[in-house]
Amino acid sequence: MLKHTPEGHVDHEDLAQALKRIQEVAMQINEKKREAENFQKILDVYNRLDPKLETLCEAHRRFIKEGVMKLKEDKKLMTFFSFNDILLVCKNSGKQKVKMLMHITLKTAKVVNFDGKKNAVNKETEGKMKNDPKSFWIITPRKSVPVKATSLEEKEEWMKAIK
Repeated sequence: MLKHTPEGHVDHEDLAQALKRIQEVAMQINEKKREAENFQKILDVYNRLDPKLETLCEAHRRFIKEGVMKLKEDKKLMTFFSFNDILLVCKNSGKQKVKMLMHITLKTAKVVNFDGKKNAVNKETEGKMKNDPKSFWIITPRKSVPVKATSLEEKEEWMKAIK
């Protein structure tokens, strides 16, 4: 309607204001919808976890990514859940359930690409990850967790999601 109303028309300003307000309300609705979808995804993860992580459904938490990678000391694929502040490492236990093995606080963790160069991180397990371009480290104050993605693209996505 605004497109077909000349700028000098008496209703033009009111129509422009109405359009602006409708756009603002639509943006607010879309944001609330995204928040609800995010909470539903977190709730889905919570319902799959054994044992339950009671603090998973906190209001500030945002779901980022779910996928599979290998822990370097294990040959089996593990399910990883990345959130804005934590990373969960889980073992598949059937029927969509997962057993939580590790809970990593991302605030104190860092992601280190394994590039084969000599440094303190790489020296620790040099033989385990030598020449493995799909591998990287998640370093925490308590432990170093070597992981292997299923592809180079997945590795890049995971490193970005965890940072």
